[in-house]
Amino acid sequence: MQKRHFLRASALAITAFAATYSIAQDNTFKIGLILPMTGQQASTGRQIEAAVRLYMAQNGDTVAGKKIQLIVKDDTSIPDVTKRMAQELVVNDKV
Repeated sequence: MQKRHFLRASALAITAFAATYSIAQDNTFKIGLILPMTGQQASTGRQIEAAVRLYMAQNGDTVAGKKIQLIVKDDTSIPDVTKRMAQELVVNDKV
């Protein structure tokens, strides 16, 4: 259980760090969400995504004049998939 939390925290840290790099590159601010959208934790993942989208709807979808782009990835509640998704967000999606 602790390994799963560590992997998720690491993935989020990588995503947050990479997001600062992508800000300087174009007019969109990409935020990667690696959530359990299927599997045992699917309801939690859907709730988190809904909360983020609600926040954006109420407070706007721009930061410092740049449009926010959400990229949601499903980790299927498996830690190894979470790690792979984080790497894909950084390498492929330039988050």
